[in-house]
Order: sequence, then structure tokens, then C-alpha cells
Amino acid sequence: MGSKRSRLDIFSSLLTVSKNDWTGITKMMYGSNLNFKQLKQYIEFLVRKELLVTSDTDKGTRYKTTSRGIELLIEYEKLLKWLKI
Repeated sequence: MGSKRSRLDIFSSLLTVSKNDWTGITKMMYGSNLNFKQLKQYIEFLVRKELLVTSDTDKGTRYKTTSRGIELLIEYEKLLKWLKI
């Protein structure tokens, strides 16, 4: 039986999905394995914390990880390595 993901794991997956390019909501949903309602809550939190930015386009809202979000990913990966997880 698998363990539940932590909020940090979910944040990491969202920031990773959108770190290289502007990403749509569907790709974010599949990349993070969240339903739409959960995803919106996490995105709103990440935007408030300035880890993710939004851009409204003719194709809908797009998301991209900020430099601050990338810093968080780097530090999170260091922590996981340190803990050997």
C-alpha cells in the first residue's frame, strides 16, 4: 500500500511541470495527479507565495514557475538527497 503524498511533494510536482514553459491547466492536472478542485487550491496558494505566475492567453490561463519556485525545487531536492528519500 502506497503512502500519501505530502503537500511539499504536490508543490514540487506542480512547480516541476511548469518550470520550463508556460503550462495549461490540463497538463498541470495530469502532471500532478490532482483533480480540478484540488489543483485550483494548490495553484492559488503557489501564486500567492509567488512561486508560480499566471498569464491569460487566447488559449486560457497558463502557468509558469518563478525563479523563486525554482529555488524551492532545488532546495527541496537537496533535502530529499540529504534525507536519502
